[in-house]
Amino acid sequence: AGEVLAVLDEELQGIKNAYYEATGAEGCKHVIPLKDRLLDQYGDQIEDRSTLAKMVGTNKAYAMARTPLIRTKLGVMPNPTHRVVTDDIGWGLCALVSVAERLEAAGIS
Repeated sequence: AGEVLAVLDEELQGIKNAYYEATGAEGCKHVIPLKDRLLDQYGDQIEDRSTLAKMVGTNKAYAMARTPLIRTKLGVMPNPTHRVVTDDIGWGLCALVSVAERLEAAGIS
């Protein structure tokens, strides 16, 4: 999961950079790498800074956070009606994919 998070952040930075180059949108300058954001926001609460996964895993601010899940006949799965799934994916990841697709359609990879 930590490796996936790092790859997703890399992809986000690539989309942001391409969008900035195409539009000059100043807001892009505020989209910093996740590792930097975590250090800025939670630096004193992170015990292990060696990898992004360990930063998230040892962040005291996240200690109470639990992954929303439900039990089914097949086992355990993310709760599809929880805010993390409906908001973070719907308003975050899907929007980024759309921006990337539009950039690609404009000839920007």
